[in-house]
Amino acid sequence: MSYELDYKAQGIAYRRLLAAVVGMAIQDAQARPRKPYLNRPHLNKKLVPTDTAISAIDFLFRTSDGYLSLLDIDPGHFRKNLLNLMFDMNRKIRQFEPIGRRNFRYNYQWMHRKENAIDMIKIYEEDMSKLKEEDNQ
Repeated sequence: MSYELDYKAQGIAYRRLLAAVVGMAIQDAQARPRKPYLNRPHLNKKLVPTDTAISAIDFLFRTSDGYLSLLDIDPGHFRKNLLNLMFDMNRKIRQFEPIGRRNFRYNYQWMHRKENAIDMIKIYEEDMSKLKEEDNQ
């Protein structure tokens, strides 16, 4: 009986730890974007997310499936609801400050644009290699 209680207590502790990791990632994703060139202000045309925010968004939207499933949370549903909370301009949410939500939106959109750009570069490189192969034949 004691072993079973210890096992359940340990499971509860692990679930709390996982929930804290996910919660911390949500907080980190709300980090304020920074200016990329501190020594050259004339180059600071656009803000970029901090490394912490980039890692947090990457975790939340790519690698958190295992963590969320261990918490009995559907990853797709979690992500959809998180985005709905952060992008809904009409609702006031006590857990998230308006500036944090704005930072999250900026960081998320920056990451999304970057991923699309990387995908486009890969497609372009593949197309160019195919064209070169056709020219060589």
